[in-house]
This record gives sequence, C-alpha cells and structure tokens, in this order.
Amino acid sequence: MKCPKCNQDCSGRRFCDECGHQLDSSAATSHHSPHDRTLASKWARKLLEKTDWVILDTDDTSVERDGESFRIAVIDSTGLVLFNQLIHPSVHWDQYSESALASGLSRQKIESAPRYASVARELQRVVKDKLIVSYNAAYRKHVLKRTADRSGVPPLDARWKCAMYEYARFVGEWSERFENYKLQPLPGSQRRGVAKDSVGDCLAVLQLLRAMASDDGSLVQPGSLLVQSSARIRPELTTELVARVVSTPSNSVPSPVNSKQSRNDERLVSIVAVAFASFCLCFLYFVFTALLSKPIVQREQAVQVVGQKKPAPPTTSAPSSTKPVGKRGSKKHR
Repeated sequence: MKCPKCNQDCSGRRFCDECGHQLDSSAATSHHSPHDRTLASKWARKLLEKTDWVILDTDDTSVERDGESFRIAVIDSTGLVLFNQLIHPSVHWDQYSESALASGLSRQKIESAPRYASVARELQRVVKDKLIVSYNAAYRKHVLKRTADRSGVPPLDARWKCAMYEYARFVGEWSERFENYKLQPLPGSQRRGVAKDSVGDCLAVLQLLRAMASDDGSLVQPGSLLVQSSARIRPELTTELVARVVSTPSNSVPSPVNSKQSRNDERLVSIVAVAFASFCLCFLYFVFTALLSKPIVQREQAVQVVGQKKPAPPTTSAPSSTKPVGKRGSKKHR
C-alpha cells in the first residue's frame, strides 16, 4: 500500500511515516482503546492552551545512551526559535562523523563550535520554569545529562514530557509482545534527501501536537508550518529551514545559524537600557534634591536674620542728684 500524497510504501501502516497522512480511514474506530485516543487528544489541546512549555530536540553523536549532543534546538509554543546552537562534543570526530554528515555538518563546523559548558547557562535560561516537551524525552534527557557531566556543569533543571508516548496512545497500534502501544516514528522528521535538522524536528513535533489536538489523524506537510511561522522565526533561520524542508534538496546544505551574535545584541541592548535608566534616576534625584533644599535654605536665612535683630533694653530714668531742702536745712533757721 502506497501513500497517495508522497507515494511512500506504507504497507501495514495506518499513518504514513513520511508525511503523516492517514491511510486507514477507520483508524479512529479500530483503535485498541478509543478512550485512550480521546485522552491523548485532550492532553494535546490542554498543552496548546498554555505557553509555559517549549519543544527541545538534539542531534547526537550516537543513538546509544553513551552519546553526546552536538546540536541543540528549542522552540516555543508558537514555533519561534529560542535556541539553536552547535556543540563541540568531547568525543573524537571519527565516533560521530556519520551522524554529523547526515545532519549536513562538516568536521570544521563542529570543531569550531563552542563547548557545552559555554552555552549551558543560556540553555538553562531558555528552559527555566518551562515544561520541556520532546520526542523520546527519556533519551534526550539522558544524553543532555551525559553531555553536561562530561563538560563539568550541572544538568538542566526542568520538567520533561514525552510526546512519543502520547502519540503512540493516539495512534493506538497495540503490541502483543510488549503488551503496550507501539511506538511511532515522528512524522516528517527525516525526509529522504534532506539533512536532519533539530529545528525541523521541533517544528514537526509542534505540528504533530496540533494534529492530535484537532483529533484528526491526517498531518499537514511540515513545510507548511515553516511558512506559517516564518514571520516569527529569525530571517536567517527561515531561509535555511525552508530550503531544507520545503524546496527540493540540493547537494549544498546551508550552514547552521550560530546564536552568538544574537546573544551579543541582547547584551548590548541590556547595557544601553541600564545606562539610560541610571541616567534618568540620577537626573530625577538631582531635581528633587534641588526642589527640597530651596525652602530649607530660605528657612535658615530667615532664622539668621531674626537672630541678628536683638531687641534694645528698656530705658530707665536716672535718679536726680538734688536733695530736698527741708525746713531745718534752710539758712533762715540757722
């Protein structure tokens, strides 16, 4: 059985692994437990109503649990790219050359990237107080912890939620061997001929959540999400991602965008804002000081003037020096 949209062989599948198109129209009714599908759709709707969560994806040196991340991408609930950084891992190039080349990266680009220790603080700032939604979250969390341990920095302090298990519950393919729902590949994650990109996978997860929230098994092409979100993504990222996912693949793969310049711009804006706020505070301080000190000076001057004008002492009449002449004192009686 072939998919009518991308002509991919999808025998025995209910959904196309390439584009996510619903192949079996009875997928919702033939669900192992339709109630679980409803719960998965309800979870996606509640998640999309909030904004305190992000989507994280990584490109790793190995699919095993001893690998490290050499590229990390984070987007918000609207598709805005918050973090997209290449990482120089501690392992040798020969151990992950195939993974890097599959992502369209050369050895020179990888080795010129900063170490994880230099970008760990910025990544922690981006995911602070956020719920991290990731496809295969347990693996991503372990690989990032291993990367942090080898770099000598603490791991990410955040809450995690796995979208892969919710999507498996949404699709409803039951595995008799594991007695649980069969895990599904991320639709639109790796299209043939297109280099794998962490930002593209983050956008594919976002589109998957929107499809689950609408309880519609058919998924639109991941490229349409890039076109819709291009107004919110930095122009250089939009050009790169649209060239990778929407257009026909070419031999030359654009280089990933380094977020160092954007961080420098943010720091410069912060410094200018702090300097302007300090100037305004100083100006207001001097103005209020001048206004308050003027009546105080006038009052002190008035007190000084009053103190200089002392009242004159009252004048008293001097006693007369003439003595009264009595009869006995007169010359006649002598």
